[in-house]
Amino acid sequence: MAIPRNFIWNVVSITVIATALVAAVSGKAATVTSANDRPTSLETGADANHTMFFTTSTGAVEGSTITLSFNSNFDTSTISEDDIDFFDDGLDLTTAPTCAGAEQASAVIAADIVTLTICPGDGGAIAPGSEITIEIGTQTTANGIGTNQITNPSDLGTVYVSIGGTFGDSGSIALPILATGAVSVSADVDQEIGGGGGGPIGGASCGDRTSPIIENIIVSDLRTSSAKITWETDESADAKLDYGYTTSYELGIQTQTSLISFHTIDLSGLLEGTTYHFRIRSADLCGNEVSSSDLIFTTLDETAPTISNIEIVDLLETSARIIWKTNEKATSTVSYGKTELYGFIQSDSTLTTDHSILLTGLSAETSYHFSVQSMDASGNTSFSADQTFTTTVNPPPENVSNLSIIPADGKNTLTWDNPPNENLEGILILACLNTFPNSPVDADCTKVFDGLNEEFIHKGLANGTTYYYGIFAHNHARQYASGALVLGTPIASIIPVEVPPEEPGEEIPIETPTETDGTTLLCGDAICSIGETSLLCPNDCILEEESLLEEEQSTTPLCGNGICEETENILLCETDCPTTKIPPEEKGEGTISYEGVSFLVADGVIQLQPDSDQMVDLLAETTLRIHVFLPSSIRSSIKQVFLLLGSQSYLFAERRDNMFETTVRIPTGPEHIPLVVLAMLEGQQQTLTFTAHILAPGFVYETLEQEKRSINDVTLVLEEKKEEVFLPWDASPFHQFNPISTKMDGVFSWYVPNGIYRIRIEKNGFEPMEIETNITNHIIHPEIHLTRIPLVELPEIVQTIASLPPVQVIKQAVSAINSFLETARAIPEVQMSAEAAIPAVTTTAIVSGIILTTAFDLIPFLQYFFTSPALFLWRRKRRGFGIVYHAVTKIPVDLAIVRLYRVSDGRLVRSRVTDKGGRYFFLVQPGEYRITVTKQGMTFPSSYLAEAKDDVMYLDVYHGELIKVTEKDATITPNIPLDSLQDETIQIPTHVHRMRQLRRLQQVTALLGVFVAAYVVLIRPTIFHIGMVGIQMVFYLLANRLAKPRKPKNWGIVYDKKTKHPLSNVVVRIFEPKYNKLLETDITDNKGRYSFLLGPNEYYSTFEKMGFQPFEFRPIDYRSHPEAVEFSTNVTLSRIISSLRTSPETSEKSAASKSNQKV
Repeated sequence: MAIPRNFIWNVVSITVIATALVAAVSGKAATVTSANDRPTSLETGADANHTMFFTTSTGAVEGSTITLSFNSNFDTSTISEDDIDFFDDGLDLTTAPTCAGAEQASAVIAADIVTLTICPGDGGAIAPGSEITIEIGTQTTANGIGTNQITNPSDLGTVYVSIGGTFGDSGSIALPILATGAVSVSADVDQEIGGGGGGPIGGASCGDRTSPIIENIIVSDLRTSSAKITWETDESADAKLDYGYTTSYELGIQTQTSLISFHTIDLSGLLEGTTYHFRIRSADLCGNEVSSSDLIFTTLDETAPTISNIEIVDLLETSARIIWKTNEKATSTVSYGKTELYGFIQSDSTLTTDHSILLTGLSAETSYHFSVQSMDASGNTSFSADQTFTTTVNPPPENVSNLSIIPADGKNTLTWDNPPNENLEGILILACLNTFPNSPVDADCTKVFDGLNEEFIHKGLANGTTYYYGIFAHNHARQYASGALVLGTPIASIIPVEVPPEEPGEEIPIETPTETDGTTLLCGDAICSIGETSLLCPNDCILEEESLLEEEQSTTPLCGNGICEETENILLCETDCPTTKIPPEEKGEGTISYEGVSFLVADGVIQLQPDSDQMVDLLAETTLRIHVFLPSSIRSSIKQVFLLLGSQSYLFAERRDNMFETTVRIPTGPEHIPLVVLAMLEGQQQTLTFTAHILAPGFVYETLEQEKRSINDVTLVLEEKKEEVFLPWDASPFHQFNPISTKMDGVFSWYVPNGIYRIRIEKNGFEPMEIETNITNHIIHPEIHLTRIPLVELPEIVQTIASLPPVQVIKQAVSAINSFLETARAIPEVQMSAEAAIPAVTTTAIVSGIILTTAFDLIPFLQYFFTSPALFLWRRKRRGFGIVYHAVTKIPVDLAIVRLYRVSDGRLVRSRVTDKGGRYFFLVQPGEYRITVTKQGMTFPSSYLAEAKDDVMYLDVYHGELIKVTEKDATITPNIPLDSLQDETIQIPTHVHRMRQLRRLQQVTALLGVFVAAYVVLIRPTIFHIGMVGIQMVFYLLANRLAKPRKPKNWGIVYDKKTKHPLSNVVVRIFEPKYNKLLETDITDNKGRYSFLLGPNEYYSTFEKMGFQPFEFRPIDYRSHPEAVEFSTNVTLSRIISSLRTSPETSEKSAASKSNQKV
């Protein structure tokens, strides 16, 4: 008779329920016991009634709640209070939607959570030790007729119903959701009768073919490192428990051989906060065994994460990034504010051990308090102590230097040198009439230029009109320099005058040539022609100009009339408004003072002090920042504040209340130039006059043919005397470097705090030197004369080789070699050296292996080497290769490990290692698969091409999607992009240089090992020593394959723009412009060479070297190239440090200031 399918399914469901129910309890609450749920179906997507029961150890007092939280994959949306019955030890507790009536409990379901509240005053309290039963579904009749059921999840797997609430207990029940129509089967096999030892009795003679039924599986006493698992069987049986971190149950088996019906297994030595898989097996006396499905539990995690390495990075004007680490994966939260009460929170719920939170919207130059917080997956939370940081403002760029103007007919030509600031964005030029601009946003002026050029021609101007210019450098944050100033008046071209033929005996008038075309004007004809001025021809024009001056004098200020008009100042008319030096003793509330002026160098860290004559020592071609503090009493009357530095004029900008600032470049000479601070007040002007004593940088030289020749690559180490001991001076707080190396011009210098210093000078081929000096002006710049070490002349050895037949020469050579070897082998010292070399050869091989393994992908190469035959055997059967390539440069990735996993069981099917072309393939059978890729320094999947289906020349771009194969012997060959790992440490120049040296060391070590091993074989030829030669040869070939860098076909060369010599140690970087990602860094060699291999994409590059202006080359557009192309463009860099030499001493004071540094 056919058995109905539904009947079979119900029987199977009840059996599976009994084998899969687990109550997992928290160690932080009382434990529920005998927790179970008997759903009418565990089929995916089926509607089911639930009967849940458990024993409470705490009871439930009036007002407390009991909650049942169903996994969110259940559908409980149709359940109401009528579908729920509530029992205490079998006695019905009356329920209602609320506790407003006399009901003993209220029942509410929302968001997959059933909440039962014991109503106060209605006698519904539950005593400790009571068994609570909760029915949900169509079987309920006590408080209403149930009409709805809970719908099971649609996906296979184990899901949970959690027990909780305020009543005091907690736990969870595991429900295995099975496939539709799934049936549990067991093999009907006769068992052999076991021998002695008390084992189960098998075979047909036992007569029992039914396996035990497992029920009431409970995980209890769950702690951080232990758990107790209990279950029952319907007949006496043994107990086996398989457990581990995965479904492979790799940790082993716990067994009990006693045939009993209640089973207990205690697990200990577990890891805190770790998920474990387990499976229960029980066999009766006849050997009929039943096994549960895979179940899981998680040990308690009661330890909060440990927070360490808190740092504030990327500190800017309105933002800051807080980073820290934890010893386990946890969330990231930063509480911050201007006080210890914080008030603001920024968080990231991602579980990680490396935390990074960016705080934005901060106020500039403001102190903030903050504390970091991390919570692990178990809810354990750690807090850091209160810490602080202060936002800073990046200083604006310094002003342009060497500003000049050349007036011409209807135009003014301005030229200047841009400042060396790295973040310089442009030069803004404002043109004004009547006066200079007071800021870069002066509304009375016109913007005429904004760019990075160093020349601008202002055209279309009116001749005879004076134009006042302000030149403001600015950075990417739109911070402006204070401004450099210049004025110019266009002049008309002089029209030549036709001169009639001279009569004999007449006096020839004086002719004045012009500056443009050499033509002449007639001066002395009593006519002030166009182009003539009082300066060119006073006899013709002086009277006319004087009459015009008399007419305009009443309304227009005249420079040269001896009156300093209200609109005139020292910048506009020095003859009428001469510099008036305010004596230091004349101080008052309305007077600027010398004490209010600060001269700052070393990025504002060191303040220079003028002497009693207001002379301040400055290094040429360095940056000087000047602060002027004005009395509050005159602040309201201040119109503008200017700086006059030699022939250059600058505007001061007010950076904060009463403090004005400008940043300028010190010129190269002359040695003494005036430095004037000019304050323009309402109705008056005040000046402070200093003298800038320009000092040349230090100079390392040798004397050749009675001339000083600079020496490059000289290492200078600066040491500071502290407590009678010279210690290396820390230059980093002063934004400088120590030690330093001289460049081609041999110059160097430091700004330092005053004190006693020692300089150690070293250069190969020269005598080393030490110089001790007492610094009183904050400047170290001695001239250092190095002496070459004399070369020892060796006597010339002349050897005459007789003319012999080639065969005889070879015979004699072989005989000489054999004789030499026999003689050498007989020498005890040679034997000892060969014996001593054996450990060296072995060590060299080991070191070579370690270096190749850790730094140059030896393991993936060996995997590729031994699996590559398969790549060629299957070449004809597959449809093509898949390519693993760099997502940005499109270059194939060599020695990447590609792994193929089967989705159904998560097992590794096979792996491949890509060749130089990035190629791989997999030959597979039908199924579902996923691919992963690992490569040192790269990540998968690519975020750069996360949305791309096709990428230039690569089709079917793979990001980790599911791969379904339906045919036999199919090939899987998607193209896989990888992103560069954004670890800044691997791109810094020191790391690039270190890797280059490591490659060289590996090649030298491998080659040296071959020679040493060969030497040992010649002296002591044994099988072991011959084998070592072979091993060394293998490592040498591996070094050539893995450690030897690609040799470019074409080189780019970086030159010095002035000397045209190649520049070494230039840091060249390649960026991707879309996200400004740094792709690769290289350093030019001693021939100035560099090269990058770039695929079809767009890039840009930067070139940086100390002492030279940074250069950016963009765009580099290779998108139209189908193959990889070498980027090898020649580039020139401009110097930013002059090779100024000190001019002859012109004063006793300047001579005295240098005498203590002469060598």
